[in-house]
Amino acid sequence: MNSTIEKITQKIEQRSQDSRAEYLQRMRDTLEQTPPRKRLSCGNLAHAFAACSTDEKADIAAQSGANLSITTAYNDMLSAHQPYKNYPDQIEARA
Repeated sequence: MNSTIEKITQKIEQRSQDSRAEYLQRMRDTLEQTPPRKRLSCGNLAHAFAACSTDEKADIAAQSGANLSITTAYNDMLSAHQPYKNYPDQIEARA
């Protein structure tokens, strides 16, 4: 690594050590207290269900597995035009 970049990186790591440790602890505490899916507001959960198939809706409702979300600035997955509708299938096919 470039020595200047390395020095800057070390300074940032040192300067942020306490705040980063506090942030990471807050994230661990939050994760332990409540599963993230249960913290979705009704509106967000309704949007998540809207674009799903019947089987996917059943899986989400059962909380039986992990979910992968593709989020864009314009919420294209759920728009009327659904330009990214086929992305999950394409990603799964490549996995």
